[in-house]
Amino acid sequence: IVHRLDRDTEGLLLIAKTDKAHRHLAAQIKAHTARRTYRAIVFGNPPKDRGTVNAPLKIDHRLKRIAVNPTGRHAVTHYRVLERFDGKAALVECDLETGRQHQIRAHMRHINHPLLGDPVYGRGFHHPFSLPPTKGQALQAYKLQFAHPITEKVTTVQVPEAGYMKATLEALRNQTKSSSSGSKRRFTTRT
Repeated sequence: IVHRLDRDTEGLLLIAKTDKAHRHLAAQIKAHTARRTYRAIVFGNPPKDRGTVNAPLKIDHRLKRIAVNPTGRHAVTHYRVLERFDGKAALVECDLETGRQHQIRAHMRHINHPLLGDPVYGRGFHHPFSLPPTKGQALQAYKLQFAHPITEKVTTVQVPEAGYMKATLEALRNQTKSSSSGSKRRFTTRT
């Protein structure tokens, strides 16, 4: 396994077949030349369509989670709003410039938009929607881009919405269909 996903995160995982391929791919992850894109459903209505959270992360033993801390490790998350749901939730795409533990979850909590269903970073946030049962945060490893370990050709793989993410997005779309179009904006994504 070349990189990890948080528990209960859905989506792509990069696995190498040989030690040589593993070393090559792991070096790309470490050098931040492999691109990892995630999709998340967050509470609230982010004020900007695009943003960057550049905030160091460190474990907070008192809170028992990762938190922004000036003495923490450098961490940068770029996000883009793809769809808004009546100002109460939004689908965002997150690109990791760094890859810290719980980075997206901690950064989105830091800007006051934690992920739906997140039992650790979403405490204290409640949504007005009727959603499918969850076993974790609404986060999907959506796309990976890396240099192939043998051919060096840039390779991109992505998965469609599936599982909890798909069910949650369908529920949100159905429950906000009759809402005024001014409060719900939909963006198309380019891949």
